Amino acid sequence: MEFLDPEYKRRHNWILVIGQGLVGLAVVTVALMLVLKAYGFDVDRKTGEVIQNGLVYVDSAPDKANIKINGQDHPDKTNTRFTLLAGGYDLQLNKEGYRTWQRKFELEGSEIERFNYPMLVPKDLKTVKVDSNTTMKSVYSQSPDRNWLIVSENADLSSMKEYHLTDLTSAKLPKIRSFAIPDGVFEKAVGPSQFEVVDWSNNNTDFLVKHTYDNKFEYALLNRDQPTKSFNLKTIGTIDGEVSLLDKSADKFLVFNKSSGALTLINKKDKKTSLLLSGVLSFKSHGDDKILFTHVSPSDKTKARVSLIDNNKLYDIRDIPLSENLPLNIASFQDKWYIIIGSEKEGKTYIYEDFVKKSKATTSAKVSPIRVIKNNISSNLKLEFSKNVRFISSFGGGDISIYDMEDKKSYHYKIDAIMPAGDAPIWLDGHRIVVSGNGQGMMIDFDGSNKQVLTPLPSSKNIYFDRDYEKYYTIGSLDAVTYTLDQVALRTPADQ
Repeated sequence: MEFLDPEYKRRHNWILVIGQGLVGLAVVTVALMLVLKAYGFDVDRKTGEVIQNGLVYVDSAPDKANIKINGQDHPDKTNTRFTLLAGGYDLQLNKEGYRTWQRKFELEGSEIERFNYPMLVPKDLKTVKVDSNTTMKSVYSQSPDRNWLIVSENADLSSMKEYHLTDLTSAKLPKIRSFAIPDGVFEKAVGPSQFEVVDWSNNNTDFLVKHTYDNKFEYALLNRDQPTKSFNLKTIGTIDGEVSLLDKSADKFLVFNKSSGALTLINKKDKKTSLLLSGVLSFKSHGDDKILFTHVSPSDKTKARVSLIDNNKLYDIRDIPLSENLPLNIASFQDKWYIIIGSEKEGKTYIYEDFVKKSKATTSAKVSPIRVIKNNISSNLKLEFSKNVRFISSFGGGDISIYDMEDKKSYHYKIDAIMPAGDAPIWLDGHRIVVSGNGQGMMIDFDGSNKQVLTPLPSSKNIYFDRDYEKYYTIGSLDAVTYTLDQVALRTPADQ
């Protein structure tokens, strides 16, 4: 019988070994092919050469825009994804009635490039008058959720107008209502008064207003929804400095006295005042447990020491030369904490990543910044995070430096237009800034590309976008005493 034949058994075993080896080789080959495919490797069907691809996502607002790659039409429209051979490309997006959006980029093999931020701007921007009044207003501000725009109706801020940007009339204009500020919230001034919205609570209802008058100042928290709940902060504590909201709360107020360097906390609920820090030169808080601040360095009186209080523990970060302006900022992005420190005299912005975590993990006394940005700015340096916190910006007049924390890239460019004195760019959203140059509004992508000229704009503080970025509103003056609120559509009629 065959199964008793030694030669047969030997031949059968070899067949099993070879078969198992071939199966194993096939499994390894398929796994390797899948891994190579995942890393973008492929075979050119024409030449037989091994190539490496990258993946590209292209989105736009509005969508269904035509795509061109290196001048060639792509079969898909936005929103889509496709693979491209590693290399340099010129991406163009076009749609009828809109200006061209364009970006050059380098695609690495196995890399994913996401263009999920392009905003197309109509070729013809049409302006519609929303409202006007006979007195040029000094107070106008927008709620953090971009639902409401408030404008003062008179010089003493006794009444205000509220424009509901997401509740429109049949004419697609914001609904308007007026509300009165109760008597006694602000002191009566003998001479001219100046009002300024300092901050909004994250409830989108309460907003903090500073009133400067007769060589004095005061602060009040106004409530646009229930104005009778508005109150002057002197009713809950001593206000002897600049006031801001702690963690955007309508119940906790930080008071910073620049002369004494005292930073105090006033709690509305129990009307208690607590001294948090002394000798402070500048500060930036985040949440209710982090305060980034500067104070005179104990080792060198010509320098400022930058320190951080995190969960009641003090960390010293670095010393920088003393100057009038010592800008700071702190925020979290992708589960990492970023600290930015501006040094005008050095012409540098220092960026730190997870400083506390690294301080605990290292035996060295020093944690180095992950990036140092050079600035051509000697005064009025402003440090900001984009709305999505992905980008760090240092603004000074028309000089702009951007650091992309996701792609680890830096950009530097200048605004080639005359900006209003004291004006600065502002972040429109997560990928664009808005500036006023030569009397016109300009919208620019984070890297300096796609500069789009908008309608007339006296200042970057005078432009407000709706929640979906389909419209924007500008406040300007018809003449020396008359203001106007205008609406501009960022969609053509076909996309409205």
